[in-house]
Amino acid sequence: MNYYWIILLAVITAILGTMLLYRFHRGPEKEATAQRLVAAMTIVTALVYGLLGWFKLEALQMGLWDFGIYDSLLHLAATGQGWMQDFRGGAFDHFSPLVLLLVPLYWIADSPGWLVMVQVAALAGAAPLLYALARRYFSRPGPPLILTAMYLLNPYFSRMALFDFHIECLFPLFFFGAFLARAHGRKWTFLLLLAAVPLIKEDFVIPLGAVGLYCLARRGQRKAGWILLAAAGFWTIFVLKVYFPWIMHSEYWHYGRYEVSPGNLAAMVKRLFAPHVPGVLLSVLLPFALLPAASWRGFLLLFAPVLGIQLISEAPHQNLLVSHYASALIGVTPIAALIGARTLRVAIRRRKLKMPVAPATVWRFALLLALSVHIWCCDLPMTRYYSYVPGWNRNLHPGLLSLPLRADWYAAMLATDAQAAETREILLKMIPQHLSVTAQNEPGPLFIRHRRVYSVPGPPEGSDVYVFDHDNYAGFTPVADLNACLMKVLENPEYRLVFRHNGLLVIARRSVIPELNLPPVQRNRTP
Repeated sequence: MNYYWIILLAVITAILGTMLLYRFHRGPEKEATAQRLVAAMTIVTALVYGLLGWFKLEALQMGLWDFGIYDSLLHLAATGQGWMQDFRGGAFDHFSPLVLLLVPLYWIADSPGWLVMVQVAALAGAAPLLYALARRYFSRPGPPLILTAMYLLNPYFSRMALFDFHIECLFPLFFFGAFLARAHGRKWTFLLLLAAVPLIKEDFVIPLGAVGLYCLARRGQRKAGWILLAAAGFWTIFVLKVYFPWIMHSEYWHYGRYEVSPGNLAAMVKRLFAPHVPGVLLSVLLPFALLPAASWRGFLLLFAPVLGIQLISEAPHQNLLVSHYASALIGVTPIAALIGARTLRVAIRRRKLKMPVAPATVWRFALLLALSVHIWCCDLPMTRYYSYVPGWNRNLHPGLLSLPLRADWYAAMLATDAQAAETREILLKMIPQHLSVTAQNEPGPLFIRHRRVYSVPGPPEGSDVYVFDHDNYAGFTPVADLNACLMKVLENPEYRLVFRHNGLLVIARRSVIPELNLPPVQRNRTP
């Protein structure tokens, strides 16, 4: 189904809902009631996504890339086996010093479960900050409450909360906290928090610079704008010219996704006019009722650069905002929506804009639109590497807070969890800890702590054991690459297929077969 039909359906649903609730109470008038609602929304969101995240961890729906990268990085750091290194054997390929703040958790218990809890706690925990910020600019608690709900209902929020783990989950906390400090007149706290966001990940020099541009366009804030732009320039130079070449002695290969050069400038600009761009733009704006577009400063200077850096990339995952590539927008768009809402309110008060309906009705429509978009477009627990903009798939939707509303999804989740439990028991008992393993993305995280693990296709010299699971495939490694690796190993006379059951294939080097603890279930006996 075409995504634009879903947009139309969401808008119609919101309009009908607004008409039905036209005489409904406008919302909480008391601050204490609104704060309790914010707390309830935050807790419910954290609990739902925390439980779903834990399910995905147990059901082997967290991949070796990227969940396993962060888990192995923290495991190695906590056990004294290296700093800013992961299972791939080299330096971590991003600049993320703040990830080391999680190391003490691994001292308490060396468990990947921390990543699930930290991600949902950080994302949901930013909601009260957003409410407190919006409350500084509205006399009634209703609009701030709705903006907070929009943030929590954003389909890209669900995607970030459920897709592996990424340290970018800390960004909304820093970003909302910075603007809250600004609202309280704490200029230097505002500047320091924003200047620190590239420490989460180097990508955040873009929203840092965007805020600098926004401040430059505001009277009395131009000095802050220059400071923030200087900070963005400093971190960019430091990461590219100092950190990677001189400290980590490695190459920053992600820079190649943009191919920034005079010869490629035209190609990058051309991507801004690709057919999918309007859909991507609407997918980000619609959960916030197009409010960011109400202020030219907020839209062009703050919002547009953060989205534009993704759209000009030649990588499909970035220009379609697949997986975690909307992480900066999750924090920036609510602030741009707040700026847009304030701009509209000023225009109405100065009678520059005439509204055909009462503002309370508009806010009610905005909330229902956000809820409708969430139901139709939020990611479900077993959805990975998916973008609904090129084509909306009804089999993956709808859902409320990413809980499937169809009974067959519950059955599929239970079946996946049962198969994962069997896979975990078989593999960990079968393969001794001293053997090296090359694993498909899905079962890969099982081997991080006690075995040398590689992702498909593995090291050039080959591993002792190869593990494939074609019944649990989420789409990270192309099928052709998986099949090519599988056939190459099977055709190698040094290896033999030793186990096959429920889609699980284990191929081992002949010399290590006597060391394997082969289970009796459907054991493969062919030479």
